[in-house]
Amino acid sequence: GSGLAASPDGKSVAYIKRVNNHDQIYAYEFVSKQHKPLVSDTLRKYAVGWSPDGNNLIYNTQTGRGSGAEVQICIFNILTQQSAQISKNTGYRSYGPVWNPKNDKIVYFLEKGDQHDQIYLTDAKGSFYANLTNDTTTHNYSPAWLNENTIIYIQSPDYVMTMNIDGTDRQKVEGIRST
Repeated sequence: GSGLAASPDGKSVAYIKRVNNHDQIYAYEFVSKQHKPLVSDTLRKYAVGWSPDGNNLIYNTQTGRGSGAEVQICIFNILTQQSAQISKNTGYRSYGPVWNPKNDKIVYFLEKGDQHDQIYLTDAKGSFYANLTNDTTTHNYSPAWLNENTIIYIQSPDYVMTMNIDGTDRQKVEGIRST
C-alpha cells in the first residue's frame, strides 16, 4: 500500500492499493486486522486524508496523462459509501488536499500551468474556492495545517511560509528552507 493516512481515532489506516492495475482505497482496521475496500473505480488516486470526525476521506483523482491530465479532489463518505468530486477546475489541477483538523475547511494547491501555483481554500461541499496566496510571481504549494487557523506551505524558490486561514499575515519561517 501507499499514501498511508491514520484515522483520527487511531483505529485504522486508509491506504492506496493497486488492484488489477487500478488504484483502490482500502482501510486496515488494527483491532480486527481486516482490510476493507472503500473506493473502487478505474481512476488513479493519491493524497488520501481523513476528515476530523473520521466519517470521510479526501483524495486526489487523475484522469489522463502528461499535460492533458486532469487532477481533481474527491470526498468519500464512509457512512453512505458515496464519492463526490468537490473541485471544479476544468483544465487545471488541484493537488494535495488537506482537511482542517477542527472543521470542514480544506486547503490545497491549484496548478494552472502558468508556473505560479496557488494555495486555495474550499469546504467539504466545494461551495466556494478562495485563492489565499493570489501571487503571480512564484509557486506556492504543499500546504498543511499548523492548527485550525494557520496554514504552512512552500513558496518557491526555497521558502517555508505561514499564513492565516484567510490568507493574511504571511510570514517566512526563518531557519528552514525547502528543497
